[in-house]
Amino acid sequence: MSPFRRESRPRCRVGVRIYLSVGPGGAPPSDFSITSLTAARNAEGTPFLHASVENTGQRALDLSAKLNLSEGPGGISAGPFTSDSASTLGVGDTGPVTVELDKLLPRGPWLARIVVTSGLDKRAEQGKVSFPKRTGTADPVPVERGIPWWVWPIAVGLLVLLLFVILLKRWRERAEREDALTVGTEDPALVLSP
Repeated sequence: MSPFRRESRPRCRVGVRIYLSVGPGGAPPSDFSITSLTAARNAEGTPFLHASVENTGQRALDLSAKLNLSEGPGGISAGPFTSDSASTLGVGDTGPVTVELDKLLPRGPWLARIVVTSGLDKRAEQGKVSFPKRTGTADPVPVERGIPWWVWPIAVGLLVLLLFVILLKRWRERAEREDALTVGTEDPALVLSP
């Protein structure tokens, strides 16, 4: 018997996706869209939300999601909830990105707003969902187009610009009034000669 023992260790595979671009044109573009939201409940009673995502770009995607629920029963909100792991979606494929929720979450209806991310690409959509009472899957709900994330910085920038223009206008009006008062006090009729 050998004094050396061979221990068996579990094997796991780890992979890293690399896009190598040689020559002109750069890397192929990536793009995707969220087409529907589906509420479901598994055998243990845990609710899930599946976002159906279509890969419309020219390379595979690693998708993750963040979900917020609002306008629930009694006006309550819940979240944010995040997907446990990234879902890989091939070119031209459609598949779900799944977010697991809390077992104690009421059925709804809820306004579900989901943000799906792949690298630097980000899409946000929303829809009204209700979770099944028991095990099963509700009918898919088409998404309502939410306000894109980039609208908010533009809106804030325009608001700041508008406030700056208003303050500048008031400052000029005040300066003109002060100039008019200064000119009015230098009336030659009021100046006494020695």
